[in-house]
Amino acid sequence: MFLSNETVSNWGAMFAMSVVSLVPVFVIFFIFQRFVVEGISTSGLKG
Repeated sequence: MFLSNETVSNWGAMFAMSVVSLVPVFVIFFIFQRFVVEGISTSGLKG
């Protein structure tokens, strides 16, 4: 929708929507980071 061959692409809007879509992912990761690190450290890497 933001990228078109006929008209000028709206790069600012594309980057803004990218940031808006990534913010919730980072917020959820930082909230549950403690559990992720805890799970990795207790299971360990077997190899």
